[in-house]
Amino acid sequence: MLFLSEADTERLLTWPEVIACLASAYQAPDDPQAAPPRVVARKGSAWLRVLAALSASGRCMGVKIIGRARTPQSSYLIPLWDQATAELVCLLDGKHITAMRTAGTTAVAVDRLLPPGGINVAVLGAGQEAQAHASAIATVRAFKSLAVFSPTPASREGFARKFSQELKRLNEKGIRFDIRKEIEYGFWGTLLVSEVAITVPEYVQFTQWAHDEAGGKLALIHHAAFNTLEENIEVVQATEKAGADLVLLSYPANFYATTSKQIYDYTKAFCDATRLGVIIFPVPLWGFERVHPAGMDPELVKQMIKDIPNIVAIKAESGMPTVAGFVQAWKNHSKDVVVTFPVEADGIPLAGLVPMQFMGTSDSEYYGNSVPRMFKMMNEGKFDDAMKIFWQIHPARMAHKFVAASYMSATNFINRHIWKYEGWLSGFNGGPLRQPTMKIVDRHMKVLREGLQKSGLNPTTDPDSEYFVGRNPV
Repeated sequence: MLFLSEADTERLLTWPEVIACLASAYQAPDDPQAAPPRVVARKGSAWLRVLAALSASGRCMGVKIIGRARTPQSSYLIPLWDQATAELVCLLDGKHITAMRTAGTTAVAVDRLLPPGGINVAVLGAGQEAQAHASAIATVRAFKSLAVFSPTPASREGFARKFSQELKRLNEKGIRFDIRKEIEYGFWGTLLVSEVAITVPEYVQFTQWAHDEAGGKLALIHHAAFNTLEENIEVVQATEKAGADLVLLSYPANFYATTSKQIYDYTKAFCDATRLGVIIFPVPLWGFERVHPAGMDPELVKQMIKDIPNIVAIKAESGMPTVAGFVQAWKNHSKDVVVTFPVEADGIPLAGLVPMQFMGTSDSEYYGNSVPRMFKMMNEGKFDDAMKIFWQIHPARMAHKFVAASYMSATNFINRHIWKYEGWLSGFNGGPLRQPTMKIVDRHMKVLREGLQKSGLNPTTDPDSEYFVGRNPV
């Protein structure tokens, strides 16, 4: 016999399964004898309620028993028997499954009665039933907004915190907030990061919302960092239609190139499949140093620039932490494509030597509007003015370098929690990331916050715990 606790039902039951099961049950013919009216026994303020039923499937029969004490406390039990043998097969705590059944019924009705598309939802109360209804309805319809009424601020905040941590849907308000912040700080464009736990349909939706909010004021760079060449082609063709302006080409972790031809073939196949301009990205992250000490052989880069017309820029980080890859790319290709060095610590001084048209993409949000201001000054010939800001933010820069050095050499992968936290310190939304993701730890947060304080950049005074909620919870 099975014993299933409330925790077991929370772990085992999912909303899609519950809603589908309820929809099937409600379609079965009504049989009053198989589900008679409930029976209630009372004495004073205590009562016992019993609801019996036999499943139309012929497998189980059961009783839901709700007991309420003289104090305002209650508990739920569901025993199940086998219809064929009368064997007691399960004792199930009924509290969580009752909340799911009630809310799931509402979700079945919403799915049958409302047309497809996003909806605005409001719930009265912030307790278990309200939370269950919000979760259930979100399973069958996307939310344009979710409002909660509760006279208790702590209850409202708890409700918001639960749904910001649930991570079952994208945070449209947070996405739009960050796009507006990018524009406010003077950035020309932003990378729509895909190196996170996000599905293809979600990434396309992400792009659509970003495009709508940007309103032509911010260039949107698609991040071609999905699992395979085929998937990357599928996604970029979808985001072309959704509003992406450029592409930053990455290479999947499982792409183990052993020759320059393999890198060339992957790059050309991807570029041939999109009408968007592509930024190629020679950088040690790909592990191509087994092919050439620079990662991407400079002769390979020459051949790709010659053969692939929609390569429009080189994010030149070959040989990092040196600037040798940038210098060589600039000398060889700056008359043909845009050549950039994205890391502001080197990119800003280099922009004082060569007329750099674009600098990105990187975690420049950490410094607020400082990097767009410096870059603009460099392009206006105000070198000393730009360098004043450069040295002002040097403590923050060194804090960032310290944190990056503590993990990058071991992982060869960017910790997106750290980059997102850096932006949150300077006014961006922040908020949780889905698993699997690299963690951010207190010592890193402390160093990054102190770096901004020493630079006079006035980071948020909110406690770090608020980063994991975000300024605009789901």
